[in-house]
Formats: sequence, C-alpha cells, structure tokens
Amino acid sequence: MKNLKLMEELYYKNTTLTTLDGEEWVDIINYDGIYTVSNLGRVKSEERRVATAKGDRKVRERILSQAKSKDGRLTVNLALNGTNKSMPVSQLVYYSFNPDKLDDTLNCEVYHKNKIDGDNRLVNLGWNKVKGTSYKISIDLGNVTHLKEARHTPQEYSQLNSVIENNRVIVRKCKCCEQLIPQKQYSRYGINTCNACRYTKELARKK
Repeated sequence: MKNLKLMEELYYKNTTLTTLDGEEWVDIINYDGIYTVSNLGRVKSEERRVATAKGDRKVRERILSQAKSKDGRLTVNLALNGTNKSMPVSQLVYYSFNPDKLDDTLNCEVYHKNKIDGDNRLVNLGWNKVKGTSYKISIDLGNVTHLKEARHTPQEYSQLNSVIENNRVIVRKCKCCEQLIPQKQYSRYGINTCNACRYTKELARKK
C-alpha cells in the first residue's frame, strides 16, 4: 500500500512535459484539441491560440495541477468558452479512454480498485452501477467511498426515537427539533430532519 501511495504522488505531482514510461495521451471528451489526459492520471493543457478582447493569445502547453476535493478525489479545472469547471480526474481518465461507457442513462460511477482516491491510473479505475446489487457490493468493498450515499450511516430506530408498526417506521424523532414527527412529514426515509425544520433552516439561510 505504501508503494502505491508513492506511485500516486509521483504521477499526479509530476509536471514535466516529457512523456513518462508507458504513458499514453488522448483528448478529453468534449475538449478535443484543448485538453488531453494520460493513462497515468495526468492532465495536460495543449498549446493553442485563443481569442480575447485584445486579440489572439497563445496558451502554452503545460501539465495542470490537481487538487483534492472534500470527498478525497483529485480534481482539475478545465475552461471552455469562458466557463470553468472542476472535474474529477478519475472520470476524465476513464471516460476519455472508454468513450463508449459515457452514457448518463446508465447511472454508473467510476471507482478506484485499490481504494486510493488519488491513484487515477487507468488500470486502477473501474466502472460500476450506482444503484442495485452491484453498487451495494462496491460500498462493502469500499470502492465508492467518495459518494455521499456510500458514506451515509442510516439512523438506527428504536422505541426511544421512533414508533414502528408492521416493520415500518410510522413516527420518528427529528434530529433538529428532537420531537417525534410522523414519517409523512419527512421528505424521504434517508432524511433525519423533518420538513418544518428544513424549511426554517432554508429561510434563515436566505436572510
């Protein structure tokens, strides 16, 4: 595991323009001729000319720096037509080398086989359904720890914080007001704050 960690840092922190051993580059989907990504998890801005208010400007070729997001994954900022986007490097690598897998209707997610969120080598990336049995297996294996749903710990219901009839929660305690609230006054089962408290918080936030 220590060697994998060192390998991870070596690749994504290496900003030399020299192609590394075994490294292959392809265009990032929807950014053809602008950005490329390698099978070792590096992202490059290609040399090009862009139009500005003061005329054309030359953009030099360079390896982009990567930053860790709150969920632990490495991200990189890409710009197109004046719009900047922070993109997960794992998705850029996997889908750019496997464009046939890029289909929003499939509801799938890229995960790290060795569970190291920063190791974005193509050989370390897998593709899995976000819902269903295969997704639950991935949670157990720790492959999708960056997803909020995978990190969510369901509330344990008991006679102290809920009323259960026929194996269904009818009433449960709101974690905000700490009152026993009917289940129908929650937006869904996974939410532990009642709708009234959520509404009050939203009004306070907008003030």
